[in-house]
Amino acid sequence: MNLLLYIFVSMFFLIILIRHFRNEMFQITPLALFYILLLIDVFMPAILFEISGLPVYPAYYGYISEYDLLKSVFIFVVAAFFFTLGYRTKVIRLFENKPYFKNEYQLNYKLLYIFYLITVFNVILNGYIEIRNLGGFENYYDFKIKRVYLETMQSANIFEKIVFLISSKSSSLLILLNSLLFYNRFNYNKKILWGLVIPLITFLLILTGLHRGTILNFFISLIVVEIFRMQKTKHKLNFKISKKIKNRFVAFGLVSVIFFLTFGAIRGRLNSSVWGNEITFFESLLLQIQNNFGISLLALARVQNYFSSNENWLLGQTIFEMLYFFVPRPIFPEKPIQYGIISANTIMGSPSSTMDAITIPGEMIANFGLLGVVLVFAFGYFYKLLKHWTYNEQYIPVYATLITTVTVTFWMSFTGLFSQMIYLPVYMVIIKILFKKVKV
Repeated sequence: MNLLLYIFVSMFFLIILIRHFRNEMFQITPLALFYILLLIDVFMPAILFEISGLPVYPAYYGYISEYDLLKSVFIFVVAAFFFTLGYRTKVIRLFENKPYFKNEYQLNYKLLYIFYLITVFNVILNGYIEIRNLGGFENYYDFKIKRVYLETMQSANIFEKIVFLISSKSSSLLILLNSLLFYNRFNYNKKILWGLVIPLITFLLILTGLHRGTILNFFISLIVVEIFRMQKTKHKLNFKISKKIKNRFVAFGLVSVIFFLTFGAIRGRLNSSVWGNEITFFESLLLQIQNNFGISLLALARVQNYFSSNENWLLGQTIFEMLYFFVPRPIFPEKPIQYGIISANTIMGSPSSTMDAITIPGEMIANFGLLGVVLVFAFGYFYKLLKHWTYNEQYIPVYATLITTVTVTFWMSFTGLFSQMIYLPVYMVIIKILFKKVKV
């Protein structure tokens, strides 16, 4: 009975996703990404777990039954309803309600080059500082593969720590600047430089961070801005993507996912090797899939089991704790080392060194019980606000950069969203500096 229910729910959301893509002229939207994540990390795993049984999961997750999974699927369906409701709600327009793409903006690409080179220099400088502080490239490589990031800054001075903090967000800035150039490559007749050379340089720089999620975000941003560019170009011709072009986008998307999985498998194999456990590439790939497939479903089941009583509710603790981000530790020495969803995970028994997924409805339940699922509405509404930025053309690359935060937010909830959006004002200032409005 459960199996038939899971199959029905999966087919229902798949149909909704396809209809949404068609209605949006095959744009990648926050709502589409949310549905995709629901399918691949909740509903499809539910079908597999019902057929083959639960996978091996960390012991500190506690006992998870089939009934727990059924409740989790139901909660995700309700959460999807409120996320969709928030996304479909009319919002106060951030920009004037004028015909699509009516305003034209001139890009100061020479100044953009300067921003790009400064960002590249910061990444290279930070790499040099880390290698030097760790005593050589071999040690640097080991620490990167082991993903022990903070170790590299233990002996750093204040200048080096500032460089490190700036560099931690350089990947997002590189993706933004790269998207700006890629989107405008035909407008300024720089198809090779902006459409191939700089994206390749950006990709290689991002690759040095060994963050597969950032690599996937890079690919998604290119797809998003390219669809918008084509839509603008063909707008007066009643734009409709041909089957041939759709196939290209699908192929590029599949290549991105394959690269994401392949890179994760390679990194996992190297990680095991550094720790003295030799495994093959295919073993690493299988282990990666086993450890990550359905993690959202298991995480929500774990949350509802632990926070089933209002005596355990956190009452907004994980949300308000994110304000600690703005408080310097020298001013407030009592500032917690770990806060946000890490607090909830630690309470549930996770090791302090891990950041387990909690999901959006999971964090809301941990704070306010089952009624907290209603607050998922706010996340959908927020992403609808971002979608309205596309009414002004110069913000499309910003939108393409920020839309990828849906993936992090899906697993890490408000902590993931907050950490990704904290530098949004910087992006807005950069856009204002780089563009000059031209009357047409």
